[in-house]
Amino acid sequence: MLDLDLDLLATVIGAGESTTEVGVGPIRFRRSTTDYQTCVDGMKDAVRQQYPDRRSFFGRLFGTHDANAAPRGRAQEEAIRSCGLPPR
Repeated sequence: MLDLDLDLLATVIGAGESTTEVGVGPIRFRRSTTDYQTCVDGMKDAVRQQYPDRRSFFGRLFGTHDANAAPRGRAQEEAIRSCGLPPR
C-alpha cells in the first residue's frame, strides 16, 4: 500500500490554498484562496481582456446591448473547464 501526502494530493485536484499578505505599517491584509479559484479568476480576467465590454459609462448605466456579452460568456465557460473540477 502506498501512502499519499494529502497536501500534495490537494494541489493536484485543485484544492490547494494560496495566501497573499500585504502590510503597511501596523495594518495587515491577508487573503487566502484555493488554487481552483485562482485559476477561475485568471481565466475570467483573460476572457474579459479578449472580449471587453465596449459600452460607454452611460450605456452600462442604462443597460444598452453589449455585443461582446455572448462571445465572452462562451469563451469564459470554455476557459474555466481547463481549471478542472471544483474541489469538494
